[in-house]
Amino acid sequence: MILDVLRFTGGICIAAGVFFSFAAVVAILRFPDVFTRLHGSSKALSGGAILILLGALPYTGTVSGAMKLVLIAAFFLVSNPMASHAIARAARKRGKEENGQ
Repeated sequence: MILDVLRFTGGICIAAGVFFSFAAVVAILRFPDVFTRLHGSSKALSGGAILILLGALPYTGTVSGAMKLVLIAAFFLVSNPMASHAIARAARKRGKEENGQ
């Protein structure tokens, strides 16, 4: 019973994560310049990936597998803002501020 509820909740988290990941793709394709693309994609992709990883927790079956997923999510929380900052800084230094040029 409890495992079924956890798996249902995991499925909801995975579905929400897929939605946010799709929103990140739309942000990359539709936004006009580098900075708005970066903002939209980094926020949505971080949320989407973390939700997918948290949704996969009930399906792992072992504590070590669950800990690996938690560590991957923590890595996403740390690395994605740093990578986004580095990309934005490089784009600013190269003068890519208007209309994605």
